[in-house]
Amino acid sequence: MITLKNIEKVYGTGTNTFKALDGIDLEIKKGEFVAIVGASGSGKSTLLNIIGCMDSPTGGEYFFENENILNKKYKQLAAFRNKKIGFVFQAFNLADDCTAAENVEITETVPRAEPWRASAYLSRKSTGIAAPATAPIAS
Repeated sequence: MITLKNIEKVYGTGTNTFKALDGIDLEIKKGEFVAIVGASGSGKSTLLNIIGCMDSPTGGEYFFENENILNKKYKQLAAFRNKKIGFVFQAFNLADDCTAAENVEITETVPRAEPWRASAYLSRKSTGIAAPATAPIAS
């Protein structure tokens, strides 16, 4: 299902570089549970961000269900993440004034291509206005 071949990630330029990932090969089959463990600074988050299509490797190949992920354009990656990838962040990124159910509702009702709707939703919630958002809020 997920295949990484010779994945590298280098930060910086010129002589001022840091190689966070160096030749990672990984295969995760459908239904398989995997734990990525290591010391602080060993590249765990960098690897997860690449697998989750939130960052791109500097080199190597990445296939998801035999599809080359690194050939996808930005909007294609966004659509792919929306359909195929789930992330649980360490910082939960929840709206403090919403219940757990309301936080889930935001993700279910707000199209990913229109993030302004989330702001509109939260603004309406705090003011008690129930009308749906139909246009971006001017800033």
